[in-house]
Amino acid sequence: LLLLKSSDRVAHDLCTALKLCGGDGGSAEPYEWTLALRKWCELQPSREFRCFRGGRGQLLAASQRDRYSHYAHLAERREGLLQLLESFQHEQLASTHPTRLVWDAYIDAQQRVYLLDLAPFHESSDPLLFAWDELRDADAQPSRSSAELRLVAQGGIAPTTRVYHGLPYELQNMEGASLEELVASARQAAQSGDGGNAHRDDGSTREPQSTGGSDA
Repeated sequence: LLLLKSSDRVAHDLCTALKLCGGDGGSAEPYEWTLALRKWCELQPSREFRCFRGGRGQLLAASQRDRYSHYAHLAERREGLLQLLESFQHEQLASTHPTRLVWDAYIDAQQRVYLLDLAPFHESSDPLLFAWDELRDADAQPSRSSAELRLVAQGGIAPTTRVYHGLPYELQNMEGASLEELVASARQAAQSGDGGNAHRDDGSTREPQSTGGSDA
C-alpha cells in the first residue's frame, strides 16, 4: 500500500485522470475504484503500440511505443498491424468509456492483440511520435479516411528514458541554459546555503560582517 501511495502515476489516476476526460467521461455515473494487477511478462518493445481513439469512436492514429529505437521489420508490416489494431478497437473497446481515449496494445507473434493500458485523451498522456495538435486536428475532421501508424525512421534513434531519468534534475530542466550558467547557479545556491559564510577563491571562508549594534 505504501508503494502505491508513493507512486505519482497512481496519484494521477486517482485524482486527475477522470477530470481530464471532461464531459466525455461519464463522471455522473456511479463507479468504484478497481486495482488491476497486470501479470509480469517479458514483452518485446517492437510489438508495443499506443493508439488514439477520437470522439466518433474511430482510430485516429497509432504510434510505435518505443520511440527510441528503429525496427526495420515494422515498416514492412505497417498496413497489417494497423488493421489488427483497428479490428481490436472495434471488437473489444466499442463500449469502453470515455469515447476519446488513449490505449496501449501488444501484438504477439501469432498476431493476437492484447490491451495493456488505458489513459485519457489529454496532454497528460504522452503522444510519443505525434503531437497533440496533430491528434486534435485529426479528431476535428468530419471525415477521415484512415488512421496513420507512425514508426521511428531509420537513423531516428535517441537515448532511452532510462538514460534521461538518470540525469540530475537540474540537467533535465536546463531549458537552453549553458553548462557555465548551471555551474554558476550551483555555486550561488551553495553560498546562500552555507550559513552566510562567503567562500574565497583560495578555499577559505569569510565571516559575515556585522551590520551595526553590539551584544548587550
